[in-house]
Amino acid sequence: MKKSTLLYILPIIPAIAFTFSTGCSYVMDYVEGRLTDRAAFSIEATYDAGAKEVTVTWDEYGSGDDFAGYEIYITEEPDDEYAGYELAASMYEQPNPDITLASGDLSGYLTDTCVLDVSGLATIAPGIYFFRVGIINWDEDDEEDRQDDYIGGPSWNDPSNRDDNYMIHTDISEISGYAKVEIY
Repeated sequence: MKKSTLLYILPIIPAIAFTFSTGCSYVMDYVEGRLTDRAAFSIEATYDAGAKEVTVTWDEYGSGDDFAGYEIYITEEPDDEYAGYELAASMYEQPNPDITLASGDLSGYLTDTCVLDVSGLATIAPGIYFFRVGIINWDEDDEEDRQDDYIGGPSWNDPSNRDDNYMIHTDISEISGYAKVEIY
């Protein structure tokens, strides 16, 4: 009788082991996701080789009184998805000299599409680049608090003050997953 019971249990043991090992990875993913800032939404990126432009689109929107705009990031090195990211475009600053906004009035960055001219990248280091989008929020939810605490006081929103305030008083609220694009 023990032998027949063993014959029933033996085929089940690998299935149980597989279930627990798979389940553990899901649990670990959940725990890691709670501990780190994981992707909150998806984006798409396409490359137009003729125009040397990358179009990044997304469908997640910032909202609320503290919404400040979007930022687009690109990996610092081609062909390395684990490389650090650098700012490719933001509401007020485009620090990478090899990337510029190609089209559209994105000064307010209240949009879901960004077209980047990457002709400088294509001539320097062709390869696969990874893009991400960040939703940026002001540190202060209430505009009155921004008037009191930000540079320029009541005129914090004046263009001469807003650039400095944006750089000092904003944080990433959400970050997208990456989209990879081969630039050549």
